[in-house]
Formats: sequence, C-alpha cells, structure tokens
Amino acid sequence: MDLESFAEEHRRNEEALEQDIFRICGILLSERSKRVPPGIDDKILTSWNALMVKAFAEAGALFENSVWIDIAEKNARFLLSVMKDREGRLLHSYKAADNSSSETSDGPRILGYLDDHAYFIDALITLYESTFDYFYIEVAQNLADHMIRRFWDQESEVFYDTSLEHSKLIVRPRDILDNAVPSGGSIAALSLLRLSSLTGESCYASKAESSIKSLVPQMRRAPLSVTSWISATDFLKTDSNQIVLLGNPEDPLLTEMLREVRSRYLPNLVLAGAGRHDPNDEKSPLLHGKDMLKGKPTAYVCKDYICKVPVSSAPELSDQLD
Repeated sequence: MDLESFAEEHRRNEEALEQDIFRICGILLSERSKRVPPGIDDKILTSWNALMVKAFAEAGALFENSVWIDIAEKNARFLLSVMKDREGRLLHSYKAADNSSSETSDGPRILGYLDDHAYFIDALITLYESTFDYFYIEVAQNLADHMIRRFWDQESEVFYDTSLEHSKLIVRPRDILDNAVPSGGSIAALSLLRLSSLTGESCYASKAESSIKSLVPQMRRAPLSVTSWISATDFLKTDSNQIVLLGNPEDPLLTEMLREVRSRYLPNLVLAGAGRHDPNDEKSPLLHGKDMLKGKPTAYVCKDYICKVPVSSAPELSDQLD
C-alpha cells in the first residue's frame, strides 16, 4: 500500500503522516545506535570477485551495456593491483583497515588457492572477449604460468587445490566436484583450453587434457556432480568456433557483426579481435596475418586456425556461421 492510500484509509493528512514517519524513524535509529552493532563480514575474496568480473563482462557484452563492462574492468584492475603479496603471488582475501580506507589491514595474508587463480583467469579471458584489450590475455597468461608452477603436480598430472606454500596437511586437498560454484580444477582446465586457443601455447591444452583424463571415471559414474568438467571435455573434443573481428569499436558495422555472433548459441566460442591491428603482430596466432578489407570492419570465421574467406558485413558473417 502506498502512502497516499494509507493516509486516505486512516483519514490522515498525507504530509503530516510523512512527518510522523520521519520522526519515528529518527527515534528508532537513536535507540538502535545504543546497542552493539552486529559484526560485518567485509573481507573481499578473489574467487567470488572473479566470478562477478566474468558475469559483468559477459552480460555487458551480450546486452551492449558499457557500464557493466566498465564495472568488470575496474574490479579486475582492483584485484590485479591489491590482491597480491610482495612477491607477486595472488592472494585469497583482502580487508581494508577500515571501511573508508583503501589501506590493507595488518591481518593474515592468505595465499590464493586454485579456484582463486582459475576463476580469475577465466574472468580475464572473458573480459578480453568483451573489450578486445590484449592486456587481459597477457595478464591471464602470467597468472596461468603461476598457477601451473604452484598447483600442478607433475607426478599425478592434476591440479591440487593448495600450493606447496600452503600449510602442509596429511592429504593435499583436491575437490573435483561442482557445488554452489564450479570446482577449481574444472575451471582451470577450461580456462587453459581457451587460453591455448588464443595464444597458441600447446602446453596449456596439454595440462588441461591430462587433468580432464583423471575425471573420466567420475564423469561416467556420476556426471551431474562434474558438469563443469564435462563442459571442459566438450571444449577439448569439439572443434571450437574461432571468430576474429577487426575494426573500430565505434563503427556500427562492427557492432552489427558482434551482435550477430553474440545472438547465437556458440558454447565453445573463442572470440578474438582488435581495433588498430598490425597483421605482423605475433602475439596471438588468431590475429597474426589478418587485416581489415579495404579499411572496413572484417570478420574471420576459423577452426583450428584455418579460416574461411574474410567478410565485411553481418549477413555474410551469418551465412558462414549457419
């Protein structure tokens, strides 16, 4: 019931009623302030923030909402600047000295776990696909190298949830099951496969494949408990769609082609792109040797780096995707 209807029902003057509500709220707040306030869990977790970065980046791209993409970028850069120790290792959590400060508290600095690394790599790749800023791929690569060095077990060829720098337990933990969030190992595998496609580094795909093989018995026995691993397996065994888009982000033609790509269900899509691009740049095999046609935004549809004829319109791109 709105205020106007309430005042009419109780035969009260609406303005006087509004003043009474304001006065009563002040009394309640004054009395409430005398009590000890409840504790607030105000720590910041890398893994959960990485999930939000991915969500905002993906939604921003799909709904063409630049504000959401900007939120994702700011969040990612915050994690990159704050969630690291002096040695450059990713941290699990962060807490400001107080709610109005950006200074870090003197509390314990917990090193990041596998899921912190895996979720953040996955988010950075999605952020690249939303902005075509190759900076995010370079950062994701650096983080992936750290993850492999610290969490990969060469003997069993799997990722563990903790690094050798964490507290030594009787059994080194490795949670393979999906729960409220996907398992760290499954997202590590999927992210490395995506990163391998974008960078051409086969070692990433090799690590992903080895870790996936260890889950085959569980996939057969209880597939609903490892759905993220099944997604990674599908990416590994299916020819992924590799699409490259070149052109000025402000050009309506490029927007139309992006809209055509994002309007389709392409579960194993690897999307690359650039604004001002040097075709001789060898940072990514997907971008190398590709240029715009007659200065117009151009799309390349590829599989395993073998591309169809480049096109410069959304209808032509649609025909190649059908």
